[in-house]
Amino acid sequence: MTQRVLILEDQPFQRGYLAHLFGSRGGVQVDACEDVEAAIALCAGHSYDLVVSDLLMPGQDGIQFIQALAAQPRPPRLAVASAASRRMMASARLMAESLGLEVLGVLSKPVVAADVEALLEALAQAQPESPRVQ
Repeated sequence: MTQRVLILEDQPFQRGYLAHLFGSRGGVQVDACEDVEAAIALCAGHSYDLVVSDLLMPGQDGIQFIQALAAQPRPPRLAVASAASRRMMASARLMAESLGLEVLGVLSKPVVAADVEALLEALAQAQPESPRVQ
């Protein structure tokens, strides 16, 4: 089964790196974008199994994106990948969960391949409980 992943990351190098880490694993289709507006538009048009979001971005930040994601009829699972402090990432996770989102992970940058493997494993285990309509 193909897993659809959306990466929201404003830094081009990090966005490409994350897309490569996720895309190099078979059965994963990756979309990536650099701003909240584009991510919201993609989520409105596609069903994603997982969204990986940075927190600190110019314009609308990751917190505003998480709020918009939670407002969707069938929100995808979420992972946060950020250079923000652990306290800020823990707060973002609690906020996302309080809004009803399932948070699969909170990753400190730089993200490594093992982090991505763990996220995809958690996603694979979560799939049977809440199948996504493609």
